[in-house]
Amino acid sequence: MSENFKIIVGEAKRLGLKTEIPPLGKKVVFISNGKTEIVVYGSFHIADNPNSESIRLSKNKSLAYYVWLKNSIPLPNSLYFKNAMEAKNAIGTIKFPAIVKENSGARSINIFPNIKNKEELSGILPNFKRGLVIQEMIFGKEYRILVYGNRILGCLNMILPQIMGNGKDSIEELIKYKNERLGKKIILNDKVLSAISKEAYSLDFIPPKDVVVYLQNNSCLAEGGTSIDCTDIVNESIKQLALKAARLVNLKLAGVDIICEDISLSASAQKIYFLEVNAHPDISIHYFPSSGKKRNVVKEILCDIFRITC
Repeated sequence: MSENFKIIVGEAKRLGLKTEIPPLGKKVVFISNGKTEIVVYGSFHIADNPNSESIRLSKNKSLAYYVWLKNSIPLPNSLYFKNAMEAKNAIGTIKFPAIVKENSGARSINIFPNIKNKEELSGILPNFKRGLVIQEMIFGKEYRILVYGNRILGCLNMILPQIMGNGKDSIEELIKYKNERLGKKIILNDKVLSAISKEAYSLDFIPPKDVVVYLQNNSCLAEGGTSIDCTDIVNESIKQLALKAARLVNLKLAGVDIICEDISLSASAQKIYFLEVNAHPDISIHYFPSSGKKRNVVKEILCDIFRITC
């Protein structure tokens, strides 16, 4: 049973709602108050207008980017290709550094960030069997904003997996200590080896004291990333942009990923980029931030659906 599913079922029971998990449906739960009933498959998917087009929009990056661009949502320069061969033929038009994503991908699968040149891009293109998006690589603070209707339920600053040098231990030893001390799941896989090699490091390198070594180029919490809750300081102008971004792809519940300099500053006072919209956002991350306040987002969603005063 996934963490999201456990949280949803547990919160429904605490609110006095009836929950029923079918005998063969370990990731399916029926939640009811006797008048209204919803079915949850693993986690929430809530659309403003749940037709086939809204679902397609939220799952298709190139379509979502097209709609955003038409409606003045700021995003990185993006190119869409039907397949890897089409991308290879246009390789001379691509600016680096770049990030390459599967057009219909999700959950950080098949994402290759910080591609620095044509040779590196050519090497990863065989991983793509269908449509892909190549964007300029944007650097800055990454945030996940959880949108529900006309509200922001949570916002996390997502921090890349990293270790800090102490002048004594190697990168490999520091990773081991971090896993043991903080219960992280940093695995010495190709992603980690690629990230440290791009900084001209190796596993046996001893970083000087207070030098930060990034272990991945995306902020995946399951692979050692950390998070800081900053829900209470999100600037109103950024809130409105996030609400608009979700509304444009017909999602009532959405995880919106952005990069900016400071979430507390006005959008007009800084460079801000919208990266992704997630129709099945991970809600558990708002319950277990590495730092800051836990947000009971499921309670707010269920109270709204079942008209409960919370």
